[in-house]
Amino acid sequence: MAGLYVHVPFCASRCIYCDFYSTTQATEQKELYTQALIAEIKSRAERWDDTFHTIYFGGGTPSQLSITEVSQIVDAIHTSLQISPSAEITFEANPDDINKNYVNQLKSLGINRISLGVQTFDDDRLHFLRRRHTAKEAAKAVETTSSIIENISLDLIYGLPRETLVEWEKDIRIALQLPIKHLSSYALTIEKGTPLFQLRQKQIVKELNEETTRAMYKILMRQTELAGMQHYEISNFSYPSYHSQHNHNYWLGIPYFGVGPGAHSFKGHTRRWNKGDLCHYVQNPGQPLFDFEQLNEDELFDEMLLLRLRTKEGLALNELKPHDRNYLLSVVSPFIKQGHLLLTPESLHLSKHGIFISDYIISSLMKG
Repeated sequence: MAGLYVHVPFCASRCIYCDFYSTTQATEQKELYTQALIAEIKSRAERWDDTFHTIYFGGGTPSQLSITEVSQIVDAIHTSLQISPSAEITFEANPDDINKNYVNQLKSLGINRISLGVQTFDDDRLHFLRRRHTAKEAAKAVETTSSIIENISLDLIYGLPRETLVEWEKDIRIALQLPIKHLSSYALTIEKGTPLFQLRQKQIVKELNEETTRAMYKILMRQTELAGMQHYEISNFSYPSYHSQHNHNYWLGIPYFGVGPGAHSFKGHTRRWNKGDLCHYVQNPGQPLFDFEQLNEDELFDEMLLLRLRTKEGLALNELKPHDRNYLLSVVSPFIKQGHLLLTPESLHLSKHGIFISDYIISSLMKG
């Protein structure tokens, strides 16, 4: 069992907060990229004899690809790899790229889940983030897509500069009134090297204080619960049976195979990542530049903590080696007494209070 991640590095414009590898300057290279991607899939396929139960097209902006290009990639995937007939196949899209014809053709290729990058339903904030769509276009894109493909996920960001609790609650309310099945919502982080980072350095924008951001997260949890959604991972909510299988498998440590410039792979003790270099990628089809690392036992334990404690199920104690379980049980007591962690004979997981300091808790429990 494994997941396949396809990184599409093209964007029509660059959002001010994004630090994923992408380019707005080389859209004419999409055809070359497609052929290089197919070559990589074929050249690395023999090392992956797993059956793939999920496929995820991420970016960048996958919806910048033409249907012809998507079709060629999908054909190569099915020709080169073992794909489960019931595989979840997710395709990220920008609302302004959506139309009925495009979505119908995606469905004909077997894509059965769409993730729409909306981020906010406020036009002023969309303009600030350099998103290309309006709030009205975002809502229309959800309606159009859901009439063809039922399984729709929507992304929202909170904690934007000068955003109020009332404005954030309105964003959630609009999202939950739309025919979506899944909601991913993340607090804004200002990453070094992004335009937003430069604006903060120049003191043009200021981060919201932690108290306000925490209050926004509480609103998010309350509103999604009232709507009947399950809070199955720190930043992810869905109606029953609509969890993101692909991302959930990441958190469970299931192997994933990443192709495309900037894509990551993980299997066993090995992590590999392609360099974010589109020029080299298209000039050397099937031979991307990459780095890799071998994880030792302590690093694997730390990674398991980091990923499993993000989920509702938490960390299953029977998955740990005896010495790792003994170590963990020796250091969790303070967090259990404070009500931040809950321990049962089978598992360890964050409490609702613990979620708010999850990064601190997890880092405190790590060996590294």
